[in-house]
Amino acid sequence: MNERQARTRRILGIARAAIGPPILLVIAATQGVRVTGVATVALAHPPPGWRLAVADVLVALALGTIAFWAAAALVGKRGVLAHFMLPVATAQLPLAGVALAVGRRILAATVAHAVSGQGEDELLKNPAAALSGLLPTVVVTLLLTILVVGVLYTAYRRVTGLTGWRLPVSFAGGLLAAEVVCRLWAWWAA
Repeated sequence: MNERQARTRRILGIARAAIGPPILLVIAATQGVRVTGVATVALAHPPPGWRLAVADVLVALALGTIAFWAAAALVGKRGVLAHFMLPVATAQLPLAGVALAVGRRILAATVAHAVSGQGEDELLKNPAAALSGLLPTVVVTLLLTILVVGVLYTAYRRVTGLTGWRLPVSFAGGLLAAEVVCRLWAWWAA
């Protein structure tokens, strides 16, 4: 890779990092979704206000960065902490898609459509038919979650330069640590 390609790749990475968190923030604050990790979101009741949405996005960014940095350090890869922010911030763009799919307007509308017009007896007799309208939302959410983890993995690999068993082990450890710590934050801040 020549210098021009490397510079272009850095600029695109910074652009994704600058766009992802604000878009995720707006969707989380307006759709009743809380960011509960670097790769997960959840419906919130009551919907989070702007203050909590900002805190969730910033905490996921900060704690995710620290968790991935620590995971890389444990397998022997020393790096600059700020470099690990790019994978987490880049993954927040597809995570915004997950938040939109899970958001109260889309999910609530799907559930209402699935349940509407059917009495309680109909739902108990054939719940699969009543909830079949949820299948597209579940599939889209699953595919977008896979995309989030894929983006995280690719960016983590580029930042660390790790190969072999150390790459998947440290990535899985960092992702697990980030999710646990972010969930603890979400529970505490609720």
